Amino acid sequence: MFHLLLLPSLALAVRHSTDQETRQIVEKLHVVVSKQGGLIEELSRTVSDQSAQIQQLQLDDQDQETEIRILRHKLKGLNRKMGDLQWDSIHASASAACSHLKPSMTKTVMPFVEEVSCAMVCATSNTRFTNCVAMIRFNVMKTGRMVEAVPFGEIWVRTDACRSSSYTLGTELLKEDTLGFYSVCCCGL
Repeated sequence: MFHLLLLPSLALAVRHSTDQETRQIVEKLHVVVSKQGGLIEELSRTVSDQSAQIQQLQLDDQDQETEIRILRHKLKGLNRKMGDLQWDSIHASASAACSHLKPSMTKTVMPFVEEVSCAMVCATSNTRFTNCVAMIRFNVMKTGRMVEAVPFGEIWVRTDACRSSSYTLGTELLKEDTLGFYSVCCCGL
């Protein structure tokens, strides 16, 4: 009988002990959940900040791409202007070389056409300058900037080459540092 009386109080003691442990566990869980809630809020703020930074970086990237497109367009324009300047220089040099040959004669410069002689180019030029005076070749060198007193090109003038249709005439004068050569016909009255 004594055992029967102890059983309900033991059960009560066990239940009380279990309730107390459960409360402690629940309190610990509340603390953990509270800390995790704080961490989640902090992570949410961090993600939000990073999202704003990513958007700003994307805008910056778009701005840079636009700037790059603008600079490429400007570079194409400068390259065209440089090419025009180079051709203008060659044309001016050709005209100067041609006018020096017979100062009293009015002359013009026509582009040399491969497999056609300068005599033929001048005769069929649709200008009044139908007589070949000379073939002029420009060898353009790879010197870059004119820092030193080194040649940056050579002019080759042949008054006896009017009847030649060879584009390679005079290429024996080319050197290793030559970028290329351009030929023109000096045509006069």
